[in-house]
Amino acid sequence: METNQRKLFDLNLTEEQEQIILKNIKEFRGVGTTLESALGALIMGQY
Repeated sequence: METNQRKLFDLNLTEEQEQIILKNIKEFRGVGTTLESALGALIMGQY
């Protein structure tokens, strides 16, 4: 069965920017809602 993968939206990030974000998510130490708010702000800002 073939899966149809598609993005909900395009953040228009460079590969370098995406890697920076992913690295920071993996290394984040703190309150989860702070990270959630920051990622939400990034997404809403792009939208």
